Amino acid sequence: MKRFLQFAIIAASSVSSATVLCAQESVITTPPAGREVECYADFRSFQNVFDFVWDSHSKSKIVYTEDGKAYIPNVLMRNTMANYVVGTVDEAAKTITVEAGQPVYKFPNIDGTVNLYMLNASGEAGDKTAGTFNTEPLVFDINDDGSIRLRTSDTYPMFGIAATDNTDYSHEVYGLGAGLVFSPVEPTLALTKYFTLSYIDDRDDKEYSVTITGYETDSEVWFKGFDPRYPAAWIKAVKVGDELRAPSLQLVNMTSTEIPTVMAASSREFNYDTYEYDYTHAMAFLINFDKATGAYTAFTETNSFLTNLTSYDEESADVYQAYRNIKIEPIEVLPAVPAKPDFYGYDASSLSKEYEFTFLAYPKSVDGTALLKDAMFLRYYINGEVYTFEKSKYTRQDTDLTLVPFTDSHIGAFVSGSDCEKQYVYFLADDMPADLETIGVEVVYTIDGVTNVSERLVYNVKTEQTEYLGIGSVESGLEIVATAYYDLSGRAVASDAKGLLIKVDSLSDGTASVSKILRK
Repeated sequence: MKRFLQFAIIAASSVSSATVLCAQESVITTPPAGREVECYADFRSFQNVFDFVWDSHSKSKIVYTEDGKAYIPNVLMRNTMANYVVGTVDEAAKTITVEAGQPVYKFPNIDGTVNLYMLNASGEAGDKTAGTFNTEPLVFDINDDGSIRLRTSDTYPMFGIAATDNTDYSHEVYGLGAGLVFSPVEPTLALTKYFTLSYIDDRDDKEYSVTITGYETDSEVWFKGFDPRYPAAWIKAVKVGDELRAPSLQLVNMTSTEIPTVMAASSREFNYDTYEYDYTHAMAFLINFDKATGAYTAFTETNSFLTNLTSYDEESADVYQAYRNIKIEPIEVLPAVPAKPDFYGYDASSLSKEYEFTFLAYPKSVDGTALLKDAMFLRYYINGEVYTFEKSKYTRQDTDLTLVPFTDSHIGAFVSGSDCEKQYVYFLADDMPADLETIGVEVVYTIDGVTNVSERLVYNVKTEQTEYLGIGSVESGLEIVATAYYDLSGRAVASDAKGLLIKVDSLSDGTASVSKILRK
């Protein structure tokens, strides 16, 4: 299966169209208003070089409308084809039926689409010779816990997205998956536990520690941040008797150009001919659990490593990071004041349409305690006013962002270093005021409904000087001039939204008060 390279070829070609089965004529980029359910998507996806990998707990949103429809996100090549398909809800049968052939992407400048189908056992979307496509609908079974699972059969064991309307590349499959389940996020929030993750980085042989989260069910244990390089990635381990077995080759990152990175359990031998290590990757690894202390350990044996693998040529896998002696210990996370960010650089000349602002933000408190990266957000200011990265302008986002999650990266305006400390922000020059004078940034940290804000770094683009502003609580005499609500990913939501929300009150002195609230 030729995924992104073939995709690029098609997008740049000019070809004639062919007849195609298509239940929905146009790509659904934004679902209509309705009941929104934040979900985790879990499935196995086919990635060149790696074969099938575990694609776990990617955040998604399903929208149920009053006319009995369900709008379901496309999870394959979701960075370039982040669109929706629509299904019909049958409450009596407890099913959602999505007709075959709905488009999830429209090629630019040519008459061609990528459409969603059930795939046969050979991974095909139809018969290219006959010019036909599979008509089997995608049927999701609705479970009592609110999750929905894609129904499969021996004839159609997989689902995928394939090119249509294209005589040369018609039927080319660009994404392929199996075992798709969407599960509501909210029930897992009450199960959240906090841990200190310690590990040895193979690059410098030094020990590091960070704060991560996780939760446990009857059959599984989930860790968010188990892979030190990708703190936003979830890793799952399955309970087998008294053991925890975690699959190797779990997806931990997908770039904006759909290049995957996986976490693997690896061993290695030094090659004296090449003066490099030759790695061997296992299909699974054990996570040991100490019932007395509640601690988990992995990769503690000699020559045992957690590695990150990626492939740039779609022919070979490259190891570019390795960790060992991983230990996860339960802790109590308390509210804390985050450390102030430090200025690093500003460039308004080398980029014609963007201003690059670079700073260092640390996942630690003012007293040096490790903070939970998942609970950290960055808030930006232009000329002293809170700045919102609007989706209409920053088009690689899926929503407006005022509170930017600390771990966000590679979604257009935000790029971070390997440890998330070095942050690059790219402001659109056309969206900056003509009298741009200052750019500010502060760290917002919310734990158990208590929010603390760091000192605000303010950089003067004219004088090239920096200063810090302290942020206090709401003082007597100040007025709330505006209130906004956000979900835990920092995305703006309606004022009557339900669940765990971040409430931001803008105050009359230009500062803001932030709190976490729970609405049922």
